[in-house]
Amino acid sequence: MLNSTFVMFRAMSAISKGSAKENRSEISLIVLATLGIASPFIVAMITINESMTSKTVTDFSLGAQWSGMVSAVALMGLYARRVWKEKKSLFTGAFLASSLMAFIFTDSLVFVSQKDTGVLATFVLDKNAGDIDCSRPAMIVHYSKGVPTDWRCPTSIMLMAYSSYPFLPWPEYSHGTSQSLTVVIDTFMENAVNLSQK
Repeated sequence: MLNSTFVMFRAMSAISKGSAKENRSEISLIVLATLGIASPFIVAMITINESMTSKTVTDFSLGAQWSGMVSAVALMGLYARRVWKEKKSLFTGAFLASSLMAFIFTDSLVFVSQKDTGVLATFVLDKNAGDIDCSRPAMIVHYSKGVPTDWRCPTSIMLMAYSSYPFLPWPEYSHGTSQSLTVVIDTFMENAVNLSQK
């Protein structure tokens, strides 16, 4: 992700060497879109020490991921225009980096924005869920009663882990599908107490 941002800044520098008036708006758009790509990191830094409701943190997390995806697509368009106009390899690299960022955000959003997705503390897994190799304190699961549960376990970074929609960038996770995880979650769901009815 850092390399992608570096390529984008190099391309922005190359654009700025042209006419300042002609390129000012394009440079501004590139700067804003690059900040949009960094939005999960910015939001994670802002929310880490703030006391917020879980809904607020979740809204911030989902908004940051959508902002990142839209920004990456905007950068793809801006750099595609530059590739078409100037045919320089630097802009091709920036276009490819933007495409990669769009894929990373889309991959995360497709998984976490499904209805039955949540974060599961891995200490609840017992020896019956032995088909899951996750040594991290939390993992993202997509649960549906009775069917194998899709899961993703971070291998390095998971931003906004305290929200229902954390950002887990590709390829920094292991993943799989587990029927035994479904059994564990089914057991929790059957024994859960609804506190709102008390």
